[in-house]
Amino acid sequence: MTEKIKTDSILARTHKDSVFRMIFGKPEKMIELYNAIFDTNYPLDTKIDINTIEEVFHRVQKNDISFTIDGTYIMVTEHQSTINPNMPLRDIIYILEIWKGMFETNQLYKRKRIKLPQPKFIVLYNGTEPLPPVSEIKLSESFLGDTKNPLLNLTVLVYNVNEGIGCDLLAKSPTLYQYSQLISLIRSFQARGPVTEQDMGEIVKMCLKKGILVDFMKEHGKRLIDFLHFELTEEENLAFEREDGYEEGLEHGLSQGHAMGLAEGVADATERLNKLTTMLISSGRIDDLKKAAEDTVFQRQLLEEFGL
Repeated sequence: MTEKIKTDSILARTHKDSVFRMIFGKPEKMIELYNAIFDTNYPLDTKIDINTIEEVFHRVQKNDISFTIDGTYIMVTEHQSTINPNMPLRDIIYILEIWKGMFETNQLYKRKRIKLPQPKFIVLYNGTEPLPPVSEIKLSESFLGDTKNPLLNLTVLVYNVNEGIGCDLLAKSPTLYQYSQLISLIRSFQARGPVTEQDMGEIVKMCLKKGILVDFMKEHGKRLIDFLHFELTEEENLAFEREDGYEEGLEHGLSQGHAMGLAEGVADATERLNKLTTMLISSGRIDDLKKAAEDTVFQRQLLEEFGL
């Protein structure tokens, strides 16, 4: 291969970005995704208004893509490798924020009805927990009392876009199918052990050979694999800390604290590590973050550097 593969950092990347947003953040990719999900045939020059909400709940990493297509429908999309049963609640907050930007407050008190683009809520799932090709999460499942006929509800459609599961979206969206292939490829390397620099180069070569996100690979190369590998690992690690039982979480926290040689308790150690992770991501120091996960001496040096 004569064309040079770039391995430099992705320009202007912030800690709120994700590889998914980078790939599907262009209007033509949003239209491709919408057409695949809802069996429509909007042309690629259809008007798209991007209205993704930033900094909702002060999240460290932002994975959502939200847009209005043809001024009629809003698709609120989140890509996840762990399922969150609170997505309907989060989505109702998202859509209220989006709608609020579409009219003046005083219009609420006038007799003329306010017309709003209709929202559709989607989760694209590619985690390791078994899920059917399509499922739903309903807001009413969180309500107390009688929920047979709730006067308020919101349904999130969950598509399992893992390769080999049988989700028909992959046949309808070439970009989503290639993204799913990339995730599967990275996971196959993760199953062997820590993903090395050499592994990343091999993944890039395999993607170029198989026609997986070729233009993106040529532009970003191993750095793209590095970011995506980190995203998958970090999101699943955070889910472990949030969702697992007390004893497993305590054991995990104790091992972290022991490895760092900290005298503080588990909660303090976890808080300091989370802050360090956030600061390194926001500074674009992904390589330092990876090194710190394997080198406790370097980890302590970083904690001192950031005053933690």
